Amino acid sequence: MLPREIGCVVGIDVAKASHVVCALEVPSGAVRLPSTPIPATAEGYAQLVGWLGQWAQGDPARLLMGVESTGSLWEPLYDALVQAGYTVLLLNPHQTAAWATSLGLRAKTDGLDAHTLACGLLAGWARASTVPDETVQARRALTRARRDLVESQSAARQRLHDELVPVFPELVGHLPERADLGSPAVLRLLSVFSSA
Repeated sequence: MLPREIGCVVGIDVAKASHVVCALEVPSGAVRLPSTPIPATAEGYAQLVGWLGQWAQGDPARLLMGVESTGSLWEPLYDALVQAGYTVLLLNPHQTAAWATSLGLRAKTDGLDAHTLACGLLAGWARASTVPDETVQARRALTRARRDLVESQSAARQRLHDELVPVFPELVGHLPERADLGSPAVLRLLSVFSSA
């Protein structure tokens, strides 16, 4: 159940180039703004904050917004809305997918997703969420970057192995046990002896 002061719910489906916004009246569910794209830029965020100002009628507590937390695409939008004084719930994509299923929606478009988010907010299905502090966010970003680098390194070593072994199959037999073809010692050896 939504608090009495809420007069409008806003679902926002985020994407790389643009976001889609859908607003519904509370409690009737009448469409205040059909699913409408805005650019994922400072100008687009300013346009959205302008609409929100009209709908809130000077009281940001009259609006409840939900943004799906897709990757990191939601962060600039979230920051702009919070700095403007609005309450924004971060919505888990698994949670919102369940909303679409319960509403009987099978198609997946940005417009339908934004409307689904607004309907879920209107129905009171959204759970409160928190945004981690900057230290936690920075550590998560570093962890993701490290994981990506390790995966890239492993893929490069596998490519080296796939290219080298057919050309120089004897090399593997001359390496110490569990030696890595990408290790500096092996790479130095290959720079001196490039073939069998």
